[in-house]
Amino acid sequence: ARVAGMAAGGRFAFVLRRAAAGAAAVALATGAQGSLLQCKALTLDGVDIRRERAVTAEDHTALLALVEGVSSATLQWRWRRARALHDVATAESAMPAAERQAMLERALAEVDAALAAAAAAGKTEGAELGAAWRWRGTILSALTSYMDTKGSIAASPRIRDAWVQAVQLDELDASAMHLLGRWYCKMASLSWLERTAASVLFGTPPPATYEEAL
Repeated sequence: ARVAGMAAGGRFAFVLRRAAAGAAAVALATGAQGSLLQCKALTLDGVDIRRERAVTAEDHTALLALVEGVSSATLQWRWRRARALHDVATAESAMPAAERQAMLERALAEVDAALAAAAAAGKTEGAELGAAWRWRGTILSALTSYMDTKGSIAASPRIRDAWVQAVQLDELDASAMHLLGRWYCKMASLSWLERTAASVLFGTPPPATYEEAL
């Protein structure tokens, strides 16, 4: 009985050791995976993938902190910082409207600085430049929520021009084409009051038809 008990105890101890080893392996693998994901997140593709998976305001805030931690001043990183600022400002959260507006203004300044630097460097083509223009239009469009009717209509041609630039630079950018189509649709469906305000600013509202939207 004593031998049997010792054998049973030995088997039990062996099981415990195996369980402990397994737990350690899982912890190590999880830690390694976490480090790998963190490492990937520091690449442009990693940031884009993480954004696609972001759901909550906390997800977007964490991604913003990650992107702002990268000191690179390249076009690729700067428009992604602007995008991250936009995402936090427009996410569902208790952030006050004034803070949202300020964050969008920071985003616009960031993408404008990126575009100015690209122009100074003679960069005139490429999908990354197109993406920067797309986000300039998107951020400016979000800012119109904090403008009166006159200011919103005044910003409309600049929004359109940004998306036109994006489409011209990257004809495969379906998002830019979709946004541009929505712009034409919105302009074509302006109310009488909005058209009157546009007439005061431009003589006539920005030209747009449903056919152009399609």
